[in-house]
Amino acid sequence: MSGHDLLAAVGWLGALALLAGYLQISRGRLAGNGTTYQGLTMIGSLGLGAAAVDGRVWSSAVLNGIWITIGLLTLLRHRRRTGRSYTRAQVAPSEVSRTSTPAAASSSRIRSEAMKSLLDRAR
Repeated sequence: MSGHDLLAAVGWLGALALLAGYLQISRGRLAGNGTTYQGLTMIGSLGLGAAAVDGRVWSSAVLNGIWITIGLLTLLRHRRRTGRSYTRAQVAPSEVSRTSTPAAASSSRIRSEAMKSLLDRAR
């Protein structure tokens, strides 16, 4: 496999990483400011950017460089503000509900039943 073929493969892997991140955002499984999404976009952009440089497609190379920079700045800004990296609190709401514990689900159900009881008494 030549260097050109290797970079073409890296570009395709980068495209898959970007598409995977976009799919997960669209399905509500990732938060746009989370480390997973930022990591996927930076890795994807690195792959596409490398293939673009190899093919001398400078507009794409520059765009992907900017995309990597935005991802890095987003992660650094969050770390500077909070003193820590992203936590589970930054995941999409659907992911939180999917991973909540049985005790939390039971507590939520009890609150819902209590609210319903109060509303029934008010009528």
